[in-house]
Amino acid sequence: MSKRSGAEKRHPRVRTTPFLPIFASENTAIMAQRKIIHVDMDAFFASVEQRDNPAYRGRPIAVGYDGPRGVVATASYEARPYGVHSALPSAVARRLCPSLIFVPARFEVYKEVSQQIRAIFHRYTELVEPLSLDEAFLDVSHHRSATLVAREIKAAIRAETGLTASAGISVNKMLAKIASDYRKPDGLFTIAPAQVEEFVAALPVERFFGIGEVTAERMHRLGILAENRKEILEAFRLPNLVVDGVFSHLYVSDSLEAEDVAYTQEQLTLFYDTVAWLRTAGYDPGKVHIQSSYGLWNLPAQPCDYVRAGIALYGVRSDDAPVQRSLDLRPVLSLRARVASIRTVQAGESAGYGRVFQAEQETKLAVVTIGYADGLPRDLPQRGGQVLIQGRRCPMVGRMCMDQLLVDVSDLSEVAPDDTVTIIGRDGGQVIRAEELAACCGTITNELLSRLGMRLPIVSG
Repeated sequence: MSKRSGAEKRHPRVRTTPFLPIFASENTAIMAQRKIIHVDMDAFFASVEQRDNPAYRGRPIAVGYDGPRGVVATASYEARPYGVHSALPSAVARRLCPSLIFVPARFEVYKEVSQQIRAIFHRYTELVEPLSLDEAFLDVSHHRSATLVAREIKAAIRAETGLTASAGISVNKMLAKIASDYRKPDGLFTIAPAQVEEFVAALPVERFFGIGEVTAERMHRLGILAENRKEILEAFRLPNLVVDGVFSHLYVSDSLEAEDVAYTQEQLTLFYDTVAWLRTAGYDPGKVHIQSSYGLWNLPAQPCDYVRAGIALYGVRSDDAPVQRSLDLRPVLSLRARVASIRTVQAGESAGYGRVFQAEQETKLAVVTIGYADGLPRDLPQRGGQVLIQGRRCPMVGRMCMDQLLVDVSDLSEVAPDDTVTIIGRDGGQVIRAEELAACCGTITNELLSRLGMRLPIVSG
């Protein structure tokens, strides 16, 4: 529901006995029997003017006073993409939309059309509760289908007045009022009894009927979530702040579970709504971005300026969990070291810190020039870590130290100091992927790769 000016609200209402509480009844049986329609005319004042004057059709118009201290009573849908809305100062509206046409209000005409619309309502029910000239609640519990009634009412309004209306249907006034705003203009939306609990649970607190900005902020402080747009505006208004961009992070976009997919969609909707609201308020959000690597794998293309590819830049994923699409991303990072020395230990002998490795038979060990100070997990050998030497997999053994680790090379016929040891990467026909090594460590590639330290020389090419 769009905000209305004081002028639009001051017009007389038809007083009727309230027929239903705003909030849901605690008696679910009674609640399920109620069928409430909220009908809301689309840009009512402006639509009447466009109907009566063909020159205004398809053009941005505002009903109101175009002068000092003037305000917009209603804006046409052609004006709203510019950020023009009801209660906006006329000077601001003119600045946002230079081609805006201001039209003086004709309240007697609007009242006459409103009476036509109410007459249509009373064909279907006597339980009509107007809120203003252009909206009302209808109790149609006695009808078999409230949705069909709403469709008929919308069709009758269009046929007899030439105007469009949006309608919301649910079990009480609050939900019906919220529903009428879902598919504007000329919309129709139903919240069925079986959907009420789930719908209300996911509803932002500021969408509840009667919850204003101040109340929403107080509820937010109590842990009831509401987006504090006031603080966002305060940041944008800082005199020495230049905003380069606006972004958020989709922190479950790596999951294909239904609940997580739905949550990601909610994040996207909230983010884009906030960006649109900033533009409507006259602020440039700059470069807009919300996708990280898993946005590439699991989401369709987004209306953003770029993607913050992180782990994908390495040509790897966080793990081997399934994704929506396969991308031709190839690993570009390898981690290699050298054999420092070769020694042979006999059966019963031990090697390394804590004598963790105990030889059961004659064993040939390679001392490799990499350790936990370089970012590898200290317990990697105990977790089954392997390396590639001469295109063969060889197991790590013993306890890794700060600068070195031990590798069993007994199966290699010829191995010598300075031979290449591959911890991540390809050697001959064998490959150890970063995802494999991370799984062996009980973590994800993001953590593993970010641990690789500054001591490691970077070799390109």
